[in-house]
This record gives sequence, C-alpha cells and structure tokens, in this order.
Amino acid sequence: MRTLLLCVIALCSQVMSMTAQVTGRIEYPHRADYEDQVVLPVDDKGLVIQSFAKDSKEGKRYFKTEFYSTAMKLISTDSILIDKGMYFYSDVVESGVLYTVLRQKDGSFMIVAFNPATHKITTTDGEYTRKGSMRNLVIANGSVVFSSTQKKLDRIGIIDLKTGNCRFTDIHFPKVKDKNIFVLENTVIDNTIYALVGVETDVYLLRLDM
Repeated sequence: MRTLLLCVIALCSQVMSMTAQVTGRIEYPHRADYEDQVVLPVDDKGLVIQSFAKDSKEGKRYFKTEFYSTAMKLISTDSILIDKGMYFYSDVVESGVLYTVLRQKDGSFMIVAFNPATHKITTTDGEYTRKGSMRNLVIANGSVVFSSTQKKLDRIGIIDLKTGNCRFTDIHFPKVKDKNIFVLENTVIDNTIYALVGVETDVYLLRLDM
C-alpha cells in the first residue's frame, strides 16, 4: 500500500555550511479517513499534525489534532466537530500554545487553541467578512490582533478569544487613496497595537489602543 510520508527535517546551520538531517517520519495510509494534513511545529515542544475527516454527517466533520514529541512519538490525539466547509487558513504560536485559524466561505471562522503542556483544546467561534484577509496574527491580552485587506481597504482587527466578537479599525490617510495603503506588520506592546503601514512610497508607524 502506498503511504504518505511526513518527514521532519532538522536544519543545522554552521558558519560555512548547512546540512539537513531527517530525525524521524510518520506514515499515513494512502486511503486513510483523514485528508489535508498540515504539519505545524510548536517551538521546542514538538510538532502538531492537523487533518480533516473525509466523511461528514449533517453538515459536520471531524478536525483532528495529533501531538508528537521531538522524537516523533505520538503523545496525544483529539478531535472536534467543525462545519464541513471549514478549511485551514493560518496559524501562530504564542507562549507555547498553537492557535489555528479555520475559515469558510460564508465568513465564519473558528480559532482552535492547542496547549501542548495540558494536551487540551479550546475553541473560539466568530464571523468576519468573507472577502477580508486575516494576516500578521498576534496573540495578546486574550485577543487575536491581525491586519486585513477588504476591498482595497486595509484595517486592524481584534478578536476576543472568549466571546469571538470581532472589531476593527479602518485605516485612512488624508489625500491618499485607500488602495495605496497597506499594513506591512503589526505587533502588540503594553496593550498598544503598533503597525507599520505602507502609504504610497512612504512607511508610517501607526499606534492604536486595544
């Protein structure tokens, strides 16, 4: 039987050269019940493999999270039910916790937080405009801060991880067309959002209170 091989490559850099080492491998049956596997490293804790059940029932299917040690040994497995239309969108690791963003075409999203220390999963459901991107994710103060482009308009968004409520601030500059404004990066320091914003040929530092 053919198998799908997921190999973890450890890149060891030296002053004059770079070598690659295969530290282990995980084999999946080619005709397994799950598909669209995503391999996500979690700092130095190990790695997580997330996948979607092929079959669905009453509009739902399972989303599986498998946690492996750095030695490629399976530590825990857990599955949650999600809407069958959801797909992997992005991820970010903060304070050793993996946050995975799942989205679907109607604008709804789910943030799946996996804690390798406790092996527990928590989820946050919410809605954001279906045509708006969600990039530069930062976890801070119980919220997800992100930048977004919606119909050539850039904005900073904040999602409350407890409630799923989403609020955002559109970014405008006098005498500049919205399509010429783009959030390059964003971060959070002391409960304040800082964003590098490209405005035509210039770059500005924008500060917003959370």
